[in-house]
Amino acid sequence: MNESYLHFLWKSKRFDSRNLKLVCGRTINILNVGWHNPDAGPDFFNGTVDIDGIKWTGNIEIHIRSSDWYAHQHQKDDAYNNVILHVVYEYNKPVYIKEKEVPTLVLKHQIDPEHLLNYQQFFSLKKEKPCAEFLSKCHSSLSDQIRLAFFHRIERKGLALVHDASVQKRNANDTLLLSLAKAFGGRLNRKPMAQLATGLTMKTIWKEKWSDERMNALFLGKAGFLENSKSDYSKRLFPYWKMLKRKYEFSEMNVSSWKYKGVRPSSFPTRRVAEFAQIAKQLYPEMASLNTNKELKAKWKNLLTIELDDFWVENYSLDIPSKRKNSAGLSRMMKHKLFINAIAPFLIYRKHVFAEYHNDELIVDLLSEIAPEENKVTKQWKQLGVPVENAVDSQGLLELNNEFCIFRKCLSCQVGKALLDR
Repeated sequence: MNESYLHFLWKSKRFDSRNLKLVCGRTINILNVGWHNPDAGPDFFNGTVDIDGIKWTGNIEIHIRSSDWYAHQHQKDDAYNNVILHVVYEYNKPVYIKEKEVPTLVLKHQIDPEHLLNYQQFFSLKKEKPCAEFLSKCHSSLSDQIRLAFFHRIERKGLALVHDASVQKRNANDTLLLSLAKAFGGRLNRKPMAQLATGLTMKTIWKEKWSDERMNALFLGKAGFLENSKSDYSKRLFPYWKMLKRKYEFSEMNVSSWKYKGVRPSSFPTRRVAEFAQIAKQLYPEMASLNTNKELKAKWKNLLTIELDDFWVENYSLDIPSKRKNSAGLSRMMKHKLFINAIAPFLIYRKHVFAEYHNDELIVDLLSEIAPEENKVTKQWKQLGVPVENAVDSQGLLELNNEFCIFRKCLSCQVGKALLDR
């Protein structure tokens, strides 16, 4: 028995709630189980119960044994002073708040024995994914969970943009720039790329985008790449950077912020910054408010079709020539990553800031047409017989693995719930 199972039972009211009585003998009727609190403090906020005809509203705490109240030192924490009900699996000690005994409900004999047995058998499995051998019987639940996990993932990314935009007081156009920057940075250079975008604004970019050399100098110079580079290309751009630096009172980023170790040459930060500059040059004010599938696909398809200077065809970085010729534009995979990691989160940002609630459907439509990612996690799911047909599937399965399976949050997963009720 563990508390997470008791939380699940309480939250879903998955126990016999008829003719309930407290330890003291009083009758209790559960009107509202409350709001589950995953953080510090009582387990459920603002629950409502009826005890012998009197309504009580307040917090509810759950333990395996009633003595756990003292083992967890709740008697020393004022956050527990308004607990109206103590729910336990076993009662072995009365609990007092300010010398008044807390009403206690014992669930041990109210739980469905078959459900408890399923839970014990399921969680005794030591496999990375306890549900692996049962997935073929849970197609509907798995499909629902993948979709839920997908939205959990993009909501998290979109709400991070909402937070950044609020803290940095960024308008929609500058938030779009930030979202693109994070996607261009990937896992290792996400932070420095975001720092680069934070130091620029679309207003500045629109003023300088008439000249390719000024745009390249603006981005590569602000990133700190031009200061010590010896290449002829850098020497050509450097005077433009000096002028722009003085004009806008800019300062360079610390070049040591950028990571090369573990990054493929085609994704070196210097090239990514050059690509980012070309994308930013093509942004225009209306891009921040495109809100139909047709508009997005047409405009972003054109936007993501860029052509870098010939220099980048022959070089990985400003001072590192490539061993073979590189593409002058974005790869198909990179375009897909921008849709997944930049455009989708930005649409979530707009949903929350501008009440564009139709964006959820728009995101599903867009990402359903994008090929799924190929990585270790998606390969594991495929080996278990789970179809991965598009980016909605792969993003949902990544989130399911990283946020549910790894932490064994099976009781919060539709598949886990279905298997317990089998």
